[in-house]
Amino acid sequence: MLLASAILFLVPFAVHVVWWRIRWPQATASIVIRLFVFGVPICAAILIAAESLDPAWRSLLPEGASHWAESILLALAVAAAYVMSYPPVEVDSPTLVIIRVIAAAGKAGLDKNELYRLLDDEALVVPRILDLLREGLASEAGGRYALTRKGSGLAGFFAGWRKFLRAGKGG
Repeated sequence: MLLASAILFLVPFAVHVVWWRIRWPQATASIVIRLFVFGVPICAAILIAAESLDPAWRSLLPEGASHWAESILLALAVAAAYVMSYPPVEVDSPTLVIIRVIAAAGKAGLDKNELYRLLDDEALVVPRILDLLREGLASEAGGRYALTRKGSGLAGFFAGWRKFLRAGKGG
């Protein structure tokens, strides 16, 4: 089961890495999600077909529908964890920007005022806005930003989730 789950995750992951190395796509988050949502079941179907065509695969792959379901769910769970960790890697998260700036200062450390000077809108806000526009979550017209239907849906989902967790409005 673990081998099958690893294969089911690694094949779409490899496609993701190769694709990004060849040409960086526009709406990266949407594409990463689609790669895994469609890639894992497609890989499972290919492996099931390979197993039925060549009995040598049987010793390596899960037996029965329940074990296949477990393998697919595990691969999708790992994919979900990867998808959740991807945005801070693609566009520097504020925390990673802060860590990188402080690390560059070395053992002497970084003056608090210098840190605040470096962490301006250009470093923290603009990359997030560009990401929202690139992903189709927001649009810009006449110097004004507005959420798209997709952005409103995502905002509503997270607002509802925060409300369910009693986490307050947050940020």
